[in-house]
Amino acid sequence: MSGGGQPGPSLAFGPESCGPLDQHAGGYCRARARLGVSALRQAHEALVQRLEQRSSADAQWQGRAVKLIDGCGYSMPDTDANRAVYPYAGCQRPGCGFPTGKLVGLFSLAGHLVRFVHASWKTHEMALARLLTGWVEPGEVVVADRGFCGWGLIALWQRKQVDVVMRLHQCRGGTPGGQVWRKPQLPATWDRALWRELPRQLTLRVIRFRVETTGFRTEQVTLATTLLDERAYPDASLIELDRRRWQIEGNFRDIKTTLGLDVLRTRTPAMIEREILMQAIAHNLVRAVMQDAARTHDVSLARISFKGALSGLRQWAPLMSDASAAQLTARYAGLLAALASDPLPVPPDCSEPRAVKRRPKVYPLLNRPRRLMRVSTSRRQK
Repeated sequence: MSGGGQPGPSLAFGPESCGPLDQHAGGYCRARARLGVSALRQAHEALVQRLEQRSSADAQWQGRAVKLIDGCGYSMPDTDANRAVYPYAGCQRPGCGFPTGKLVGLFSLAGHLVRFVHASWKTHEMALARLLTGWVEPGEVVVADRGFCGWGLIALWQRKQVDVVMRLHQCRGGTPGGQVWRKPQLPATWDRALWRELPRQLTLRVIRFRVETTGFRTEQVTLATTLLDERAYPDASLIELDRRRWQIEGNFRDIKTTLGLDVLRTRTPAMIEREILMQAIAHNLVRAVMQDAARTHDVSLARISFKGALSGLRQWAPLMSDASAAQLTARYAGLLAALASDPLPVPPDCSEPRAVKRRPKVYPLLNRPRRLMRVSTSRRQK
């Protein structure tokens, strides 16, 4: 009944009024497919520019911008289209594995993903890293693991007036101090004209130090760097920069575990491209909220939790969706205050074991295609 005592309109919310519910996700998939890759890339680049412009001193080292580079793997649904571009990893039987890809990302020291490239697992990370050299500006510093410590890649960055700090590759030896690396023969994956343009030799500085903290896996570390001035860049400063390189592992954990990039869900390479771009945009949007919280409340960005920021966004989303412009501003300020009020503790010098606590299910592995291992109903009843 309505407030005036007259019968109000009949409001029916049951299946009779709405008709049968569509159990298919075709409409959603068609709408998602209309998202252009170029538009998503433009959105990602615009977001990166915004983050770069608002970066604080936390994103610099000795007044210089720093980029971290590393790679990771991911898998996707086992479809014919995906397998054509992303083959199985080695030693997997047909029908018993998943298409596997490889991604190399370029991160800011503040944590956001600046640029990335990806391909099948058969493409070496060094080849993918060469595609990212154009996104590092002159005067910046690149920090990477030993897998990227190759003559050609260092020479490319040196040509752009970009310095590097890397773990020394295990195939290279020598005593600490100045070293001259002569130009090797042309690798098979390099363009001959580009290889000719690179210098005949590189001069690098090698430092070696021991990790005295109990529990760390690595006891001795050797770094190679193009920063030759020992007064401007002492060993202790380079060691601390290498220590900060480990935060890229946390960045990949945020993308792969917290956001779900580890196992993708789309069934074609075109949609895989869109899904990865959307994950990158989502990661940087969360980073933008973390950056706002740190700037507004004068908290170190390193102490704002990514997972906490993502949970806060999900909790506050219903309040944001129906708010007016004035309410939206006030509620966003409340979200930033909530994120800044619970900073992460300063991490101690400890080492977590590379071990898994949760036990997997004790089912046998799928060693034949699923259609050949299906058990019929009659056999199951016996």
